[in-house]
Amino acid sequence: MSAPFTLVASIGTYHEPFERFVVWLEQWSAAHDDVRVVLQHGTTRPMQGGENHEMLPIEELLALYRSADVLLLQGGTGGIMDARHTGRLPIVVPRRPAAGEHVDDHQLLCTRELADLGLIHRADDRDDLFALLDQAYAGTLETRTEDVDDGIGAIRSVELLSHLPRRRSSRERLGMAATVLRGSFGRRVSHVRP
Repeated sequence: MSAPFTLVASIGTYHEPFERFVVWLEQWSAAHDDVRVVLQHGTTRPMQGGENHEMLPIEELLALYRSADVLLLQGGTGGIMDARHTGRLPIVVPRRPAAGEHVDDHQLLCTRELADLGLIHRADDRDDLFALLDQAYAGTLETRTEDVDDGIGAIRSVELLSHLPRRRSSRERLGMAATVLRGSFGRRVSHVRP
C-alpha cells in the first residue's frame, strides 16, 4: 500500500454525466479521510474532497493507474483495457441507460462478461462498491495482476458489441408495428404498410 492509500477514479470521456458515480465516491471517501482520491471527472461535476481533473494526459493517467492502490472506473471498455494494460484489476461501475447515463446497455453486458472472466471487479450498486472498496482498503482485494495482456478483454468486448440489436429502418419499424397491431386486434391494418 502506498502512503497514503490512493484511489484513482475515472469517469471516462462520454458526454453524459455520471452523477451516481461521484455521489458514491464522495460518500465512501468521506468515511475514509486518510485516503487520497484522484478523480478524472470528464463532463461530470468534480467531487467534494478529492483531487479533481476534468481530463488528464493519457501518460499521466496511466502513471496514476500504475501507482494507485485501487482503481475505480466507469464501464467503458477503453478505460478497462488501459487499466488491464497497466497490470490492474479495476473496480468497475457500469453506466445504466435507464438512469440517463448512456444510450444503451453495452456497459452492463460487457462488464458482466469481463467480471465472469476475472478481468475486473464489478459493482452494480452502492453496497457492492463500498464492499469492494473496503476490501481494497483492508488489502484483501486483488487489485493487481501479472496478466497484462488485454487482448482477451478487447476481443470479447468486440464480440459482445457485435451482437447488440441493430437499428432498424423506418420501413422495418412500420412493418413490425403493423404485425403487432394485426396480432393485437386480429385484423389487417391497411394504413400501415411494411
